[in-house]
Amino acid sequence: MTPTTLRSTLRAGTRLAGTLIAVGVLAASLAACSMAEVPTEAAASAAADAVAVAETAAPTPTEEAISVLYSLSADAGTLTPVAGSTTEFALTLATADRHTVWFSDRPARLSGTLTTADLVRDWAGFGFVADPPTVAIVLHDAGNEADTLIAELSAPAYDAATDGFTATVRVLDEQTQQGVGGFEHFAGAADAALPESFTGVSIFINDESGVVVDGCLVAPYPTC
Repeated sequence: MTPTTLRSTLRAGTRLAGTLIAVGVLAASLAACSMAEVPTEAAASAAADAVAVAETAAPTPTEEAISVLYSLSADAGTLTPVAGSTTEFALTLATADRHTVWFSDRPARLSGTLTTADLVRDWAGFGFVADPPTVAIVLHDAGNEADTLIAELSAPAYDAATDGFTATVRVLDEQTQQGVGGFEHFAGAADAALPESFTGVSIFINDESGVVVDGCLVAPYPTC
């Protein structure tokens, strides 16, 4: 189920609750009218008033946009320049974690995990095909001069048999990095390049289009 479908389901649930309230009030009104043998016109008027009151009282779902980070770690990796480009690289991760951690900032403060296979499979559902996310590639054991790279990540693939993860990354210029919301910490520590091979790495994927409906995070999966 895609995030868009999940959001619609949550809203539909709220509308259904309001409808059930209206039906209950309507039934009670009709029963009272029948027992008192009120004329048909009066009964219809009372029923209409009951429905209007119930619909007014039905809760309206609250929706707010939040920023979500997905964190994927691996034992080792490589960055290979793409022929003909000075900013694009082929990223390969070896023994990537089978689960990706996600968490949100204030006010939701939600967190959880999803399988890395699900993250890659639902990439388009998160909107990442139409608008590739910004990522921070952070090396665990490198020196401070070459341990963080800010880039745009696209075309991910994951092999569950080998835990291999591949993608294309495009290094962002400094001005673009500074404009990424929620990435101030990474942007401040960003380097111009990373070693072609490395051990111990985490990728932080920035999703600025997370949505919370009535306290439930719609993506990646509904969490309340």
